[in-house]
Amino acid sequence: MKVLFVSHVANFQKFNNPYIRWLQQRGVQVYYASSDDEPMEAADHFQKVDFHRAPFDPRNIKAFFQLVRLFKAEQFDLIHCHTPIGGFLTRLASVFVPKTKIMYTVHGFHFYKGAPLKNILIYKTAERLMAHRTDALITINREDYEAAQDFRLKRGGRLYYLNGVGVDTAAVRSACADTAMLRSELGIKENEFVVLTVAELIPRKNYDTALEAFAKADIPGSRYLICGRGGEEERLKEKCKALGIDKKVIFLGYRRDIYRIIGISDVFLFTSHQEGLPIAVIEAMAGGLPCIVSDIRGNDQLVNEKNGFILHKNDADGFSRRLKELYASPEKRRAMGEWSEKMAEEYDLSYALEDMGRIYSEYIDIKP
Repeated sequence: MKVLFVSHVANFQKFNNPYIRWLQQRGVQVYYASSDDEPMEAADHFQKVDFHRAPFDPRNIKAFFQLVRLFKAEQFDLIHCHTPIGGFLTRLASVFVPKTKIMYTVHGFHFYKGAPLKNILIYKTAERLMAHRTDALITINREDYEAAQDFRLKRGGRLYYLNGVGVDTAAVRSACADTAMLRSELGIKENEFVVLTVAELIPRKNYDTALEAFAKADIPGSRYLICGRGGEEERLKEKCKALGIDKKVIFLGYRRDIYRIIGISDVFLFTSHQEGLPIAVIEAMAGGLPCIVSDIRGNDQLVNEKNGFILHKNDADGFSRRLKELYASPEKRRAMGEWSEKMAEEYDLSYALEDMGRIYSEYIDIKP
């Protein structure tokens, strides 16, 4: 039994690793295809495919033929694709292997409510067309599930709704407790107020609003930790200098100890323009942090008045006020953090594995 995972970037393997291991434990040989050269942590085999993020990039023609050759050579029993480009090209190429089951997990349709018209015209059209090549369409937030009900899947195809991709909440709590030396390593004093964001440094994550809010809050003895990498890094560092906060903001890059960093933080700030169901927010919740987030799809399922605040994605003044409010009230931070931890349990990895196990078992011959 052979299963292929496809995503246009390899960092999606972070989400897929538990499912890869679940399949391997049941005797399944797992392949992974993506555009990156990063080492694959769990898959048995890796195939580089030259995906490019822009939908009309002519270089994706090469990626299409790379997929066709891979599909024909290996004759997979199931192909599970992720990301818009990976999902589109995989399903398009699947016409050459008509007997292979095709599964697609949506991590956030690009034609979300309030999206630019071009997103609706391009991405909704593409998703509607490729639905005909899809045996199993998996959504992880309510808005996407409702939108996908209008699609016509392959004959016998099914639409599923899952509560996210899952977070190992026990692992988050355990790592959060192991932070004795981390503040010292990062040069953060014990009494400093720490704001955290975990997200790629790309325009979609809307760091401009977050940085402006942090600067306006002007909280004494505060630090802002940013975990992530991307093409916006140098511009954002220049913005920090312009705002006069460059000594307070620490760009940590890609980190493998996110849970420990959550453990030394006081508040999670997330001003993104667009998400599916953001795992970074769920991890912060599992670590007991109050969350101040933008009012977008996904965030609105995770955060309410019990565990944080939701504001318009460009409301720097509003984000600033809420940061100051939580700084001024350790009691409120503690109460909201406790609610976050409770609410995160609903998204525990054990539930997600159980649900995905049942779905996999419907398409390939394994026992959940």
